[in-house]
Amino acid sequence: MGRGDGGGIDMGMFDSVYVTCPKCGDEIEFQTKVGDRCLASYTLEDAPPDIMAGVAGDTGHCRCGEAVELAVMGTTVRHIVVPVLSARINQ
Repeated sequence: MGRGDGGGIDMGMFDSVYVTCPKCGDEIEFQTKVGDRCLASYTLEDAPPDIMAGVAGDTGHCRCGEAVELAVMGTTVRHIVVPVLSARINQ
């Protein structure tokens, strides 16, 4: 059994949306299995609506410890980065 032989251990594919941490400016990655899943990378400005819908409500954690949630507002996709309260992960 190996990769690609139908044995059930194929590596999962996904696309990523990168946002800037409001605290330190580093990138935070959000992954989604919605869409083509071709390992594409997007920003908030260029992510298609289906990709944004796939990460909506997800919370990402920066290396600095800041937590950020992505939200979609209304019937159209609006990209909003909302810092959320969480325990610092690097303490």
